Amino acid sequence: PDNITGTATKIDVWITGHPNNLINRSFVGESGWKEGLPIATEDWTEIPNGWTRQRWTWTKYTQDNTSINYPLNPRVTETRVGDTVNVKKTAIDYLPVSNGSPVALYGLVKKVDIFDVGLTNVIKSFETDYNLAAAYTDKRIIGLPSETRAWGKNDLTQSLEQVSRVTYVYDGENFTFETNQIPASVARHDTANYGPSFVAGRGNLTSTTRHD
Repeated sequence: PDNITGTATKIDVWITGHPNNLINRSFVGESGWKEGLPIATEDWTEIPNGWTRQRWTWTKYTQDNTSINYPLNPRVTETRVGDTVNVKKTAIDYLPVSNGSPVALYGLVKKVDIFDVGLTNVIKSFETDYNLAAAYTDKRIIGLPSETRAWGKNDLTQSLEQVSRVTYVYDGENFTFETNQIPASVARHDTANYGPSFVAGRGNLTSTTRHD
């Protein structure tokens, strides 16, 4: 679709009795690490002006090692959705384990860009930072956002401007202020492992700050 080329296995599904003779067409990866992954879709109708592709989608993937022939954490890096006139493109970047590494840390999304109809200029952008302190990751509490930022295109200046920045704090309070909620006084509470001294590592959101 949209002059995008590649190889895949095509699956056509005819909708019996549909007034416009609808066909749902799917393309899936045919071999290697992309085998079985949904690559593209198309919706075709025959009526009223002959066979016309009404809508299509396309998905681009990567994984931790694209040189091997089996899946290793495949993930989406770009999507496109189009009809007979317009196309929408979205690009996704992931948090790497280190600079330049193709491996995504825990599969976390770092940045999402949305493009204009020309598919070259970004009109919206979103970034996320994460709280990856050992107090959380050691307990498999993964993906807590520590800050989110958003940009939008200013139609007057034709440039991106930051429109939002929000920071998040977790476990920012101990139990000294609520004397009626001391864990030791709760029946059958695991005080040995989750006593009053255990604060950071619970993953409880305690404050949100919106910046100008």
